[in-house]
Order: sequence, then C-alpha cells, then structure tokens
Amino acid sequence: MLSVHGRTRSQMSKVPADWDAIAVVRQLRDKLAPHTLVVGNGDVLSRQQGMDLATKHKLDGVMIGRGIFQDPYVFAEKSPWPDMSPLQKLDLYRQQVELFAATWQHNERPIQTLNKFCKIYINGFDDAKELREELMLATSTTELLSIMKRQVENVTARMY
Repeated sequence: MLSVHGRTRSQMSKVPADWDAIAVVRQLRDKLAPHTLVVGNGDVLSRQQGMDLATKHKLDGVMIGRGIFQDPYVFAEKSPWPDMSPLQKLDLYRQQVELFAATWQHNERPIQTLNKFCKIYINGFDDAKELREELMLATSTTELLSIMKRQVENVTARMY
C-alpha cells in the first residue's frame, strides 16, 4: 500500500493537497504495480468528501487526518456533530479525558497531549475561549474533569 499526501515535504500542510498529483501516482501504479493499493491523503474533512475523491481519482482508499479535529464523527455516514449542543460536546470531551486517564494510568503520556483536542469540543458558545484557556492550563486529568464538571453545573444552572 502506498499513501500519497499530495504535497511536498517542504509544503507540509501550508498549501492545499494536490489531488491531481495523487491521481498521477495512481496512474503510474496502474502501469507499474497494479496490485499496490494507493490511498490519498490531504484536506479531507468529511466521509462523503473522501468517498468522492476516491471515486473521482480511482483510489483504493482515502486517509483522514486533520479532518478529525473538525468533526470527531468524520467517519460516520451522517455525523451528529453539527447538531450537538455545547453540553453534549463537553460531555464527549469528558469521555475522552476519562479514557485518556484510564489508558495512561501511570502518566506515560503528558496531560498536554489532550490540549490539541480541547478546541474540537470547546468552541462556538459564550465563554468557550476562556474555558479552553482554563482547561489547557490543567495539570492533571482530575483537574480537567473538575473544571468540566463545574462548567456543566454552571450551564445547567443558567438553563433553569
């Protein structure tokens, strides 16, 4: 299997992926090594977009990378993400923090590993920026969970 990023190393992710270049690689594969799978990668933000790109360029598959940071359900046929409330997103982040704590019980991974995921869940509502900043300063999963619990209680209290 060959995964093709659609950009040069120096471009990294600073420019859009070149899906036509990925298609050229697939064409070369067809001539030189037809049993090799070719998987395209770059700027895929939804399952449907990935499927469309795979079909258009006759690829064996598509990888999704940063798209997961915009929608944790990016692989779902119908993502519930756009319709989820801030409380539901916060609860999903709580689940990720709990899973992280259960998986890395002896601090094999630093808590900052979770920081890159925070913005996925904590955005698009009043005071989201301030809450994100507070969460990103947390030094333990216990502290993260405590901050989130307090936020849920505050939001729930405002609702009633």
